[in-house]
Amino acid sequence: MLEQVSTSVKFLAFFTANTTGKTGLTVTIDIYNPSGSQIVTAGSATALGGGLYSYTLSTDNSSEGEYAAIFKTTDSTVDAQHIPSLWVLGRAGVENLDAATSTRLPSSSYTAPSTPPTASAIATQVRSELTTELNRLDTNVGSRAASGTLASDVTAIKAKTDGLNLDRVNNTATLSHLGNLLAQANS
Repeated sequence: MLEQVSTSVKFLAFFTANTTGKTGLTVTIDIYNPSGSQIVTAGSATALGGGLYSYTLSTDNSSEGEYAAIFKTTDSTVDAQHIPSLWVLGRAGVENLDAATSTRLPSSSYTAPSTPPTASAIATQVRSELTTELNRLDTNVGSRAASGTLASDVTAIKAKTDGLNLDRVNNTATLSHLGNLLAQANS
């Protein structure tokens, strides 16, 4: 059994005789705290009925850990004269369980997460978006320079360069031409 520290806990034991619950017993209990110290010696257990006996520990329960108990009877007709019982206090984060779950956010106050999309649904969505983006490319990229603003700019630049007087450039000696002239002069 698991509970918060400093909380009353009820230890239980079931005594049998010939495998049937045994009533009318005088039952005592010894309880040990997590450090192994005996905190209850020969406490009086209460008969609940049908062979079930209980003892409530309401003090000396402020340490985290295992509280071990042994229910005892001197009656030799029972199948076992000593019955163990255990409570675990404050372990496994139980100290953080400080309110009833019914006090938490009611289901009407939130929206349940939607079912995640399947791989097929994702693929369909990607294809759809890709098709939309590809449709924005309305002409072959290689044909872009042949029309529109870029084409008129290229035409204007060509008109200027065609009008250049290249006579002087054509009559300018190149290094290769000078080399040939020198070679002829030296021969």
